[in-house]
Amino acid sequence: MKFSLGNIGWSMAGALLCVGLPLLTVSHAEEVALNPISIVHVDVTKGDDATGNGKQEKPYKTITRAIEVASVDSTIQVAPGTYSQQSGERFPLTLYYLKLVGDPSNRGKEIKIVGGGKYLSASFANQDITVFAGKESTVRGVTITNPNNRGYGIWVEDTSPTIERNSLANSLHDGLFITGDSQAKVIDNYFFKNISDGMTVADIAQPMVKNNIFENTGFGIDITGKSEPKMIGNIFRNNLDGLIIEGKSKVVFRNNTIEKNQRSGINVMGEAIADIGTEIDAGGNHFSNNGRMDVNNVTRPKVEIQAFGNKWNNPVLSGSVLAELPVMVDAAKNARASYQVYVVGKEAYKINGLKKSLGISPVSRPFQGKPAILVGTYPRDKAATFVSQLTEKGFTAVFIAVPSSSQKTAKK
Repeated sequence: MKFSLGNIGWSMAGALLCVGLPLLTVSHAEEVALNPISIVHVDVTKGDDATGNGKQEKPYKTITRAIEVASVDSTIQVAPGTYSQQSGERFPLTLYYLKLVGDPSNRGKEIKIVGGGKYLSASFANQDITVFAGKESTVRGVTITNPNNRGYGIWVEDTSPTIERNSLANSLHDGLFITGDSQAKVIDNYFFKNISDGMTVADIAQPMVKNNIFENTGFGIDITGKSEPKMIGNIFRNNLDGLIIEGKSKVVFRNNTIEKNQRSGINVMGEAIADIGTEIDAGGNHFSNNGRMDVNNVTRPKVEIQAFGNKWNNPVLSGSVLAELPVMVDAAKNARASYQVYVVGKEAYKINGLKKSLGISPVSRPFQGKPAILVGTYPRDKAATFVSQLTEKGFTAVFIAVPSSSQKTAKK
């Protein structure tokens, strides 16, 4: 049996020293064995904060209580259910040296954390957040929603947590906000219907953002400040805009899919630098069916964007964007093309009541073999704007390119 100062007391230790005997200490390996990383169980249905002890057979009811009692490097294992203020949670939930884990296999579909509380940010003053991911923390396999006004799901500031296989959905501002000096890992999450942005990267943060899905939100990602994220293998679809890259940020963009965003796939503004692929390091991104344009460069002063080695479905580029010559030629043609705007669906006929206010002359004309209303023919940018306006009014609107005369002849 081995002894240490802690278990033999100072008097015996002194005696050993006096007789010249060596002191025996517990090795690091034995310390780990004696103090294994603990798992604290939480179950909103079966748990009890007063009588529970965190073991699987006697879980706590709230994540709040588990955080209070958990030791460093513990895993807080959360069972299915909804964890909210009504169930006893106190927000924000603050994680330091802890892992918050639900069910990564389905991105926490059945484990919902709903709520928010006041957080004082060093850079952004008072905020309302659900979870603060602190130093050496992990959030994995849960669904997080902040339903409060301007609410954020997860907030990361000057720390580098791992945010992996979660669903960050329906927050009234952002699903995730990363700021300060952070090198967070954001991997394989689902960002859905967050009102402002799926995610914001600000200040000097340098996160790795990999294999996530951003859809049905305002901006998929807003990248600002002097941040330098790496974006690899993500999907941006059906957002207002796929990405906004602004400030003095620098972004490396590889193997992403940017499709069906209402306005633009990527907007680059301010003095930002976007590396979408170079002649020696192909981008590998796929652009398809974005509304006004795929890449929109409005930097001031003008910063050239390289976008080599990507896949394009009818590319539309704006501003100083360099790509292979065939891509540039196609983009120029597409920008000059005319587009027809249609309203489809059972409510399409109601567009006739807006003729005067919209200044249009709609006519009945089939779309893909089904009854529809042709609103008009416009340049691509105006057509996309019209579709946005009609969508906001509750119509289902689409626009398609008008075949060129050569195409019509070929079809005949």
